[in-house]
Amino acid sequence: MDEEVIAIVAISLIFGAPCVVLILTRLFRMIENTARGHQETVLRMKMIDRGYSASEIERVCKLPLDERKRTAESAEWVPVAPAKPAKV
Repeated sequence: MDEEVIAIVAISLIFGAPCVVLILTRLFRMIENTARGHQETVLRMKMIDRGYSASEIERVCKLPLDERKRTAESAEWVPVAPAKPAKV
């Protein structure tokens, strides 16, 4: 009886653990993509409010994340070199 239990547990770990890892990896990747999409949407909305043109917004959104910076005072994503001053 003990040998059967050990065999069942071993087979479950051999085949079950990779499945759990795969499911968790896909879940976390989906959450990351959702968060990134939300950040991009917020960035676009803020750029529209500031008066950026569609071509400028498209250019900024195509930049890699390391070429953008987070401002210390407002903690929002902005392009490194603003295209034009914000409307007041």
